[in-house]
Amino acid sequence: MRVYVNIFLKLTSILYTHLLAYTVFGARRRWYYDANEIREIGNWMPLYVKVENWPKWEPFSHSFNEFYLDLFGNIVLFIPFPFFLFFIFQVSSWKKLVVLSAGASLCIEINQYYWGIGVTDVDDLLLNTFGGLIGAGLLQTLLNNKRFQTYAYPDFRH
Repeated sequence: MRVYVNIFLKLTSILYTHLLAYTVFGARRRWYYDANEIREIGNWMPLYVKVENWPKWEPFSHSFNEFYLDLFGNIVLFIPFPFFLFFIFQVSSWKKLVVLSAGASLCIEINQYYWGIGVTDVDDLLLNTFGGLIGAGLLQTLLNNKRFQTYAYPDFRH
């Protein structure tokens, strides 16, 4: 049974990687602007756009929904990332998981800027890193669970 659990976790990690790449680089909403327009509208001030526009949004309007999709979507998108790092690359250090999550997010933002795909946004970097932090915490909690250690992943050395 442990073999099936490990195969399932690795296949899930691979699926997550493909979904992450599609969401970041291939989603249709990413192609609204040309590359030069995207570089001009990039957000370089942390949380400025969100705080500045907050009182202007009508509840459940398009911009209001877009705000929550951006806010929670970036967090949720990176919660599984530490699990991917652990199950595929056996990275188990909490600090490494968070730093690698931040590094992956930074690479995504640099690629978005360079290739003109999506809008480069420092908020995405912060929110993705926060999602990686949550994911690392969840993973560490799971790894400290004796039942998980003995049943699903007995080879783990904490």
